[in-house]
Amino acid sequence: GEDGPNGGWLERLEAALDASGAIETILQDISSLYAVAREYLVLREIFLVRYSALAGHQRALPSHRDSNWFSFVVALNSTASFEGGGTCLRDAPPICVPAGCCLTFVGAQRHAAAAVTGGTRFVLAGFVDLRAPLRTRALCTRQMHAIDPRFVCSSCRAFRRPYLRANVRFLERCAGGGRRGRALLELIASRRLATAADLDLTPIEEACRRHLAGEGTALDPLMSKFVARVLERG
Repeated sequence: GEDGPNGGWLERLEAALDASGAIETILQDISSLYAVAREYLVLREIFLVRYSALAGHQRALPSHRDSNWFSFVVALNSTASFEGGGTCLRDAPPICVPAGCCLTFVGAQRHAAAAVTGGTRFVLAGFVDLRAPLRTRALCTRQMHAIDPRFVCSSCRAFRRPYLRANVRFLERCAGGGRRGRALLELIASRRLATAADLDLTPIEEACRRHLAGEGTALDPLMSKFVARVLERG
């Protein structure tokens, strides 16, 4: 996780992926593949996963559903580095993409990570929230029910990790007019930032107001990180 032993490595990887435009490309691909407007997609989380055949290490991940709408997996090492492994979507055989390539899928459908039987497999996993108006969510839900009757639509409006670089860029685009840094904080604090996404911006609005009022030291660590990320791009 981002705060675990690999947190620094993940931080550097996220910065590199953002600078290269890779995360935005993934989000644009999800938008195109699933016919969902890009402005309704918000990056919830990215994290590193290691599957290893060594004793005492995680070899696989049982079948499950993610709580988010869309998910992706980026292969970080060559398929020649391990045996077995791969992502299983529903009842399909495991899929192993080449290093540097990305597999995207509907995270709310059942999927699993097949067991690695030799070597070590490294992946960057990501969760993407759909924060669309009710009418769009209802349409997507009906489409999902056609292939998975047990699919449950999330109506959550939470903006879980606004500090992720892709999300800061998203807010900058919503602001328009080249607003960055302090100008963006002021716009958010005044509650004048308009987004097409159905997002609860209240926590970041309050964080921006407190920072501008000189109360930044009282912010929780995640909100402090968000403010710092906005300012570093100013």
